[in-house]
Amino acid sequence: MKGIEVFGNNLTEEEKGKAESQIYSNRKEVQAYYEGEYEKTEEDFAIISDLNSYLQEELKEIGIEDMQPILAGQIHIFPEPTFKKYYPDAGTYIFYKPLDNSISFNGDIVDQVGRLYLFESILHEMVHAASISKFYLQNETISVYRSGYRSMNPTKEHEHLNGLNEAVVEKMAIEIFKKHKRDIIVKFGINADELQKDAEYTSHYIKYIEILDIILKRIADVNGENLEEVWNRFKKGLFSGEMMHLRDIKKICGKESFEMIDLLESEEMAENQWEIIEKVKKYFEEKK
Repeated sequence: MKGIEVFGNNLTEEEKGKAESQIYSNRKEVQAYYEGEYEKTEEDFAIISDLNSYLQEELKEIGIEDMQPILAGQIHIFPEPTFKKYYPDAGTYIFYKPLDNSISFNGDIVDQVGRLYLFESILHEMVHAASISKFYLQNETISVYRSGYRSMNPTKEHEHLNGLNEAVVEKMAIEIFKKHKRDIIVKFGINADELQKDAEYTSHYIKYIEILDIILKRIADVNGENLEEVWNRFKKGLFSGEMMHLRDIKKICGKESFEMIDLLESEEMAENQWEIIEKVKKYFEEKK
């Protein structure tokens, strides 16, 4: 399902082929052991396997049949000091790198948030890893052009729909995890303290999901569709690359819709987080 696609201005087939080979080579190298990372335990391998199964099951339900599993080697677990050494500007404890197709996280965060919250965070990044990706080649430099709905313009240094991408990924991850949460609690012996920690932490993207839900309902109402059908279309687009349905957002919610969505995860939002989120939410609430 998720092949590597490289494009650029006036590229020859040879140039594209070399770039694709380079990406494959880099991705293989990234699966090797990183100096200082934790050795994975039996539990680590078990939860990675289970999360893969849950994700594959979900994708089959929306018509994506050929998901490649996220390999354990693509996931790197670090002690906090080592994580900060490798990724001093990460700004988070877990993240996905589209170019490397790898997931890295601070394994020591589990003491703070508990295993349930961490497992769900890993699933979020695995959804990113399974999403469609495209790459841009210019002057022998390969950069990420698309990762799911998120698109990055390598020549103009800006990106689009990052907030929408995170909302779709997180909503999907939450729904998948909720279906299997009881089984995870039993299988991995999640204790009362961890359950309490999980209850205390709220998704960073919960407000994004509220905005996404408003958009999905507006589309369903105006088009006379079932809400689940609209949501399935948005989920499938993450992995298929089919995004024509995004036109409904602009058509139904106004010409400024994409500009408002792009405020999420923007530099402007970093300075006034809650004000920006409420501004975006209010825009879509009032488009009736």
